[in-house]
Amino acid sequence: REKKAAIPSGVAGGDRDVGEISILEEVEEKKGGGKEELKDEEEQKSERNEKKEEELVPPPLPTSPSPLLPPPEASTSSLTSAPSPPSLSISSPSPSHGPSGSAKEAQENSCRDRLSNLHSATVSIHQTSVTAHHVARVVEGKTEKLQKIAVLRRVFTISSVLQLRDAFSIQPPRKSDNKEWWRIMSLPLSHRDYIGRDPSTSDAALGHTAHCVATLASYLDLALLFPVHIRGPRSYITDSFSRPGKYPLFSTDVDHNYFAYGVYLLNKNIEQLLSSENLEVHHP
Repeated sequence: REKKAAIPSGVAGGDRDVGEISILEEVEEKKGGGKEELKDEEEQKSERNEKKEEELVPPPLPTSPSPLLPPPEASTSSLTSAPSPPSLSISSPSPSHGPSGSAKEAQENSCRDRLSNLHSATVSIHQTSVTAHHVARVVEGKTEKLQKIAVLRRVFTISSVLQLRDAFSIQPPRKSDNKEWWRIMSLPLSHRDYIGRDPSTSDAALGHTAHCVATLASYLDLALLFPVHIRGPRSYITDSFSRPGKYPLFSTDVDHNYFAYGVYLLNKNIEQLLSSENLEVHHP
């Protein structure tokens, strides 16, 4: 509309059409010129990009043969006869261990040794504890067995003593008896003096007493201080300490002092039996 308005108003209708056509042509020419300018700019940009890519591409390697390698046309004989070029051996430099590196290695080795020693000590301690536990269990089991054996043995000993008492018919003193004599096999035992009594009765009673004492010592697993030799009414006893010798336990045809000392030693054996069972000893 502006272009039409630019046409003078005095121009005729035919002239208007010609003017409008010329204006349209000018506008189209301007549009075509703008398109060409855009094409030129795009071509310049593409040329710039190609230059940048060429700069980035590395240069081609030289095609001339290397001086170190023989030409491909050379024969195998020429290769063997021609001296081989000196080979360049490139060795990587070994890391230099200074004093600090050797000290670190020594510390690491000492730490490893200590750790291995600690591990071996721990293993040995564990094995020792396991062994000790096993031994404790074994000892505990054996202790229980020994306790049972001790109880059974004690029961057997008591029953044996009771049987021995019944076998020798041992009886304590009677209250009605003024002399308070113990009796064995219904024979009286005097604790003071055998003078004035029937020798055969006293000799038999002492012989039974000696036999009972020796048997009871074997039941209690006790070694008598003064060994007794059983010979019935002619038994005797041995002293190996203060007055070494054999002393009779019978009063027939012997010295009274020897006989009295023999009865004294037999009483000492009886006291030993009582003390072994923590029983009181009553002296007359």
